[in-house]
Amino acid sequence: MRPAPAVGSLRGLTRRTLCANLIPILIAMYGGVCRIMSTRMRWVPSLVLTAAALVPFTALAQSTWADRLKGSAPAETDTQEVPVVTFGTEYETVVTGVREALGTSAERAIASAGKTDGFHGNSSIRIPLPGFLDDANSLLRGTGLTPQIEALDEDMNRAAESAAALSGPAMYAAIRQLTIDDPRTLMIGAPDSITRLLRRRQGEQLFEALRPNVEASLLEANTVEEFAELNQQIGQRLPALGTLEEINLTDYVTQKTLDGLFLLMGEEERKIRETPEARTSDLLRETFGN
Repeated sequence: MRPAPAVGSLRGLTRRTLCANLIPILIAMYGGVCRIMSTRMRWVPSLVLTAAALVPFTALAQSTWADRLKGSAPAETDTQEVPVVTFGTEYETVVTGVREALGTSAERAIASAGKTDGFHGNSSIRIPLPGFLDDANSLLRGTGLTPQIEALDEDMNRAAESAAALSGPAMYAAIRQLTIDDPRTLMIGAPDSITRLLRRRQGEQLFEALRPNVEASLLEANTVEEFAELNQQIGQRLPALGTLEEINLTDYVTQKTLDGLFLLMGEEERKIRETPEARTSDLLRETFGN
């Protein structure tokens, strides 16, 4: 009978046996892992490049929907070029035609308003009595102020006629200086849109130009003093009506003169647009013929 091995000997035998059996297994496992890793690692560069390529698109998407809403990212630019529209010769022709229409309208308006009874005899531009005088006309005449009322009415309108007759140089200068940004819009606008543009942009300049002529005519007819005297008599006879001391007669007549001229110019512009006979030049026919 064999003797039983010692405990230490058994432990050593077991360790050696395990090592002898495990080593081949571990070597085989290691080789398998290496083969698997080598196979998978071949994809790593491709994955890295793909991820790097996706970064800009990810950033762009984030900026499109987040940063641009905040205003921190620049908006995408359209690579398509927007064509620049130039009117060239046709544009210049329209501008010149519009300006000629203004000049022609002004010439005809001045000729109409600047003659005798141009204002006084034309109900559409006749200058009414200032302030409450026009509404209280009948009442004032009933108090014996008829001569003063009629004199004031005629003197104001005569002053307007005189100023209108002399307004040509100032009016033509204003037309030459007028900036016409979009003549095509004017062409399809209101029948007096060109005249309105002139009034809007050059009205103050024309007021200052006409005022000295109006003032001279009023002073020559002694109208300013007569108006002050009429105002005083109204205060004495009809104190309930109040006074007209706040009215500057020269400014009032100047503004009404300008209003009348612009009204007549607008009417002449309408004729040029609508009536072939009113287009008295080749340029007007070319510009407004269609």
